[in-house]
Amino acid sequence: MSTIPTYTPERPSKTEQIQIRSGVSYRLRYWPAPEGTEPGVPPLLLAHGWMDVGASFQRFVDSLVASREVIALDWRGFGGSSASRPSDSYWFYDYYADLDAVIDHISPNAPIDLLGHSMGGNVAMIYAGTCPQRIRRLVNVEGFGLARTLPADAPARLARWLSELKKPVSIRTFESAQEVARHLMKRSPHMEEQFAMWLAAEWAECKGDGQGLR
Repeated sequence: MSTIPTYTPERPSKTEQIQIRSGVSYRLRYWPAPEGTEPGVPPLLLAHGWMDVGASFQRFVDSLVASREVIALDWRGFGGSSASRPSDSYWFYDYYADLDAVIDHISPNAPIDLLGHSMGGNVAMIYAGTCPQRIRRLVNVEGFGLARTLPADAPARLARWLSELKKPVSIRTFESAQEVARHLMKRSPHMEEQFAMWLAAEWAECKGDGQGLR
């Protein structure tokens, strides 16, 4: 049986848990600026998309040429950040307010650079348009709104959602880190197996009963 090579980040990171609005715990992942970085360079904040985590940006940070501090957040309910309360959904305005609180924490007196991917790109654009004085530069990656739909489709979509509410909802579980890695590679076919195994440890956690991952 062959051994999967171990992935080692070129720029190691550290994490911090902070308390923001209404006691929500947010995980921030920091990649410190390399030695010799010019002072005064704004930090770059990375905001991930739906069903993702801040650690997914590791390969991006490894390849980043610019010398600067980079920070990635886990949105509420994702990764190492907590949910505010049991809920059917998250109010999108919570994400805007969460982002504002995170920016106040990492750079209270100066604007930052902000990159958002997918859902994070949608949040970042609305926030930057609302608080332009807090953002020096904005990068949007695949986050230019929802797919176009027809008004006539709305009744069927609402009916489908009401039907889905009657079905029990549970967090998906996996038997092992290898299964998590296979799931990640299925979602992102370009992902190397060694990085998928590394990310699996950041993307999933052991269940409370010790049986598998979720």
